[in-house]
Amino acid sequence: MFNELMLQLIPITVIGALFAWGNYSLAVKSGRNGWLFVILSCIPVIGLITMYYTLYSSISYALKRLPEEPRV
Repeated sequence: MFNELMLQLIPITVIGALFAWGNYSLAVKSGRNGWLFVILSCIPVIGLITMYYTLYSSISYALKRLPEEPRV
């Protein structure tokens, strides 16, 4: 049973490690602690939540930096 569990967690952890690199760069660009997001990305279930949080917070950060245009 332990071997089956490990075989299921290894691919999720590898994918989390790949997303950790992207989460690190997005977190640093938005002024957050990048290493915290790397650690959270490597935890299997928490990594998915961290990925969505980083994505939406970086979109929000980018939208705030856009210049406001006057509406006609």
